[in-house]
Amino acid sequence: MKIRPLFAWYDLWVGVFIDTARRRIYVLPIPCIGIVIDFEFNPITCDRCGKPFKLYSAGETICRKCRESRCPGCNGTGEVEAPGDTRDCCARCDGTGALDN
Repeated sequence: MKIRPLFAWYDLWVGVFIDTARRRIYVLPIPCIGIVIDFEFNPITCDRCGKPFKLYSAGETICRKCRESRCPGCNGTGEVEAPGDTRDCCARCDGTGALDN
């Protein structure tokens, strides 16, 4: 946990703001002047590549690099999600869920 001072001329509010995505708490007892309490990120491992990454939003299970390289046809699952489609896998990625760039 890190605590640091904050001066933000554009923050004209008084109070406490909890930023769950970035794991920070902003406390401004006086407009524009306050402190930031920054909690450590809990690194988790990517389900696809196995490398650790920082969790910025709840429910993430794959890192940004893997998320950007997954197939848009099946959303990285390898299975077709279109109603009425009887194929076992997506034709774009051949069932792997990843696109080869």
